Amino acid sequence: MTWTPIDIGSKLFQNVDEIELRNAFAAIENAYINGAGNHKRFPGLSVFANLPGSEPVYMHRHTETNDTYAVSGGRGYRIDRNGDFEDLTVAPLRGAYRPVFTQTNDELIIASGGEIIRCDGKKTQILSKDAPDATHVAYIDSILLANEKDSGRFAHADFGDARTWNPLDVFAADSKPDHVTAIMVTPYRELLVAGPSSVEQYSRLEGSTPFYRRWTVDEGVVAPYSMVFEDGAVFCVNSKSEFVRLSLQNSEPVSEDIARVLTAITDKDWQSAWAQRFEIDGQRFIILQIPDATNPYDGKGLTFLFDIRRRRWSTLYGWDRDQAMPAAYPVRSVCEAYDRVLCGGNGVIYEMTNNSFMNASMPQRMLGRTAHFGEQPFEITDTRMKVVKGVGSYTTEPKIRLRCKIDNYVWSNWSERGLGLKGNLTERICFGGFGIGEHAQFEWEIIGDCPVTIMGFDADLMPVEF
Repeated sequence: MTWTPIDIGSKLFQNVDEIELRNAFAAIENAYINGAGNHKRFPGLSVFANLPGSEPVYMHRHTETNDTYAVSGGRGYRIDRNGDFEDLTVAPLRGAYRPVFTQTNDELIIASGGEIIRCDGKKTQILSKDAPDATHVAYIDSILLANEKDSGRFAHADFGDARTWNPLDVFAADSKPDHVTAIMVTPYRELLVAGPSSVEQYSRLEGSTPFYRRWTVDEGVVAPYSMVFEDGAVFCVNSKSEFVRLSLQNSEPVSEDIARVLTAITDKDWQSAWAQRFEIDGQRFIILQIPDATNPYDGKGLTFLFDIRRRRWSTLYGWDRDQAMPAAYPVRSVCEAYDRVLCGGNGVIYEMTNNSFMNASMPQRMLGRTAHFGEQPFEITDTRMKVVKGVGSYTTEPKIRLRCKIDNYVWSNWSERGLGLKGNLTERICFGGFGIGEHAQFEWEIIGDCPVTIMGFDADLMPVEF
């Protein structure tokens, strides 16, 4: 036998037609490539709390009080560490946009395109009749800021008094005639003011003029909810539909591997996109979701997972049981709270967990699809995979399936093998041969509820002459 290793440590690359791929992965779903170059299954979702209704849930943890809050259907809730919730709604959130949170020393401030709402942990109230209708809020040095919706201005409250707003305390983002669609404050005490065509950075001043503009970047932010601070910089989707790392005036694209997919998304679909960071299982990720974009399965919802340390991408999907095919990933927000990663869904709060590899009651399919490899005619007489499986069930054996496409013709039938019952660690699995050709592409999937790490994949290739 002549075993040829198939490189499973190569990155996902979707910037060319799949037939052109020779040294990258065409698809990595519900998995990521870890530091050892192995494909590791992404954690599943278990139900942490069920909220009234079925509207999307948006979450935030107040870092000073450690209270965790959720907004769903315009109502505000406080969530405790046991998953119990209390409805705090007196003044509902009336905006039509994704909620944006910031915090003062003791209150939570929420904007969603209508009146700004404050919450003291006991009830929600309108912040001030003088505050602007805003989509974004931020807080720096005892000053609360908000953009004026559908304008090129942002306003600020009085120093130390978030409820007092002077109509003269307004700044115009005037480097370009641009609407202010997002604002944020970084841990470096930088105020970033973004619009579709530019990003401006302001710094604090003492005295009657509290801010001054330091610099401008001549590219905007097409997705106002994609700005997230991580790794000493701000990541966001710029006006070229690139996911970039923005530091000072330097904008570094980190999405070259999926650029073709991102640039096909319309400006309209980018408006609902969002990004948030989280840590789990020793890994640091940013989730980038575009809920209104069309995915490869002709449904709505694209969700990308960005490995911050390795600059690698993969994708996350849910499951449509009726159609027996992937669907949009069922997460609408991410929040680290109570030593957990909590995720807002539709009317539900999930916990991201390594104890389950289902998405609540739905399967979570782990999938990998290789590039096309080979140049000379060969026969694939056998294939084998090195797999480490964690704890499964005593009664149900999870399955792994492999198939092959020869010369980009049609996919073969699935070759299915068992991963063993609970207590068994299957290391080497053989799937058999797949025929003769000049090029081959492989695809595997695991649907059962168990942790899986794929450590190696080999094909036995025997040269042939046509």
